[in-house]
Order: sequence, then structure tokens, then C-alpha cells
Amino acid sequence: MSNIIISCEHASHTIPDFLQKTISIPKEVQTSHRGFDLGAMAIAKKLAKKLNAPFYHAKVSRLIIDYNRSLHNTSIWSTYTKNIDPLYKQRLINEYQSYRNQIIKKYNGKMLHFSVHSFTPVLNKQVRNCDFALLYDPQKKHEVSIVKQVKTLLHHKKIICRRNYPYKGTSDGLTTSLRKRLGKGYIGIELEFNQNIVHDPHKISTILRTLTSVILS
Repeated sequence: MSNIIISCEHASHTIPDFLQKTISIPKEVQTSHRGFDLGAMAIAKKLAKKLNAPFYHAKVSRLIIDYNRSLHNTSIWSTYTKNIDPLYKQRLINEYQSYRNQIIKKYNGKMLHFSVHSFTPVLNKQVRNCDFALLYDPQKKHEVSIVKQVKTLLHHKKIICRRNYPYKGTSDGLTTSLRKRLGKGYIGIELEFNQNIVHDPHKISTILRTLTSVILS
């Protein structure tokens, strides 16, 4: 498929200049997984280069506004921003919508979209037992086909890969929203990398090569 898009909604832990004096987020929170997805930006850039695909990324922290949540989802705002001045909120919403519209404008009846994320190895004392996961809609046959091929190949390469883990591929997110909006020509898959491997060049390279081989074959 020629129309491939790569995005990273939790790329940055930046607080916009216009909010610096309005909110106060502790540095240890801002730079934690609550603030951004460790390693996701670098991985997304590498994948975009391999696939020669346009790359879009959010420039503010998810603690400011979560680009992977719909506007109707109350968790789009964190405890730090849910009560900020409505004018500031509208400014953030405008930038959020502009980001999504950039991707939507690339849709020409067909699109393969990879949204790149990372997850914490342990959450609420529960160990996440995989290196990499793909989130997708089990009702979309093209998404199912890609995911099955990638998982099978990675299994042979000793990469622990799971499907719709540690989250459901149909939960609220950018790919879920775009499936509804763009229709059957849209294929959207979230790529979830365990933060334990984001600085492991061998595993990251293996996963990206495998994805590329499946898409370009």
C-alpha cells in the first residue's frame, strides 16, 4: 500500500509556553509515563524512514491534552488541565484538531496508519509479559491479516508479541476514531512497545524490519 502514515500521539512531555505560569507539574511526573511514551518518538521516526512515510507527532505532553483520546472522553484532560481557563482549553483543542486533520487530509480512499506507543513494564504490580503488541479491530480483515503475519514472524525471531494487549484495539483512541470516520479503506493499528526494550537496538530493529517486510511484500 502506497498511502502509509506514521504517528506518535505521546511523543513529547513538553508544557506549552502559554501554560507555564498557569499550571505546575512536578518534573518527575512530567517526565514519567504519565507525561509521555518513553522511546516512542525515536521508534516512530525510524519506522517512518523505513517505509518512506509521512510522520506526525504531538508536540505537547499527554498531561496537557491527550491526542490519543476523543474530545468526548473526559480523560483527554489531566488533573492539571481539566479546570484551566476555557480560552486556553480551546487553544489546545484547536491544535489537537489540526493534528488530526493533517492525518485525515492524507486519506485518499485508502490508508495504512501505524500509531506508535510504548507501555510501562509493570502497572499496579502486574508485569506486562511481552516485548511488543499490536492493537487492532478483530472485525477488520485487513488489520487481522497484518497482525497475524507480524506476530507469526516475530515468534520465529524470539520476540514475544501479543495481540490487543495490554489494551483493547477497539478502546477509545486515534485509530478507533479514524476507523469510524474514514470507513473501510482505513487500516489503523497501534504499535505498543514494552519500555524494557525501547533501548534494545536488536529487538527494535527486528520488529521494525518485520513490520516493513509484511507491509512492503
